[in-house]
Amino acid sequence: MQIPFHNLDVEMTKKKVSRNDLSEALNLSYQSVHHKLHGRIEFTRKEMVAIKERLGTDLTLDELFKKED
Repeated sequence: MQIPFHNLDVEMTKKKVSRNDLSEALNLSYQSVHHKLHGRIEFTRKEMVAIKERLGTDLTLDELFKKED
């Protein structure tokens, strides 16, 4: 199952940032990050900002976390 945040998925791949990297950056379990990436649980604004900073991307939060259907 692919994550619904296409731009986030692309940025993670480009920057070689794994789900484990995100779980460490957010101080969350791998499973919590997995659920958030698959849209089962919403990211908090603070988490979104932390991910954007970890990725070092120029995309806005809206662009990075835009859900694809």
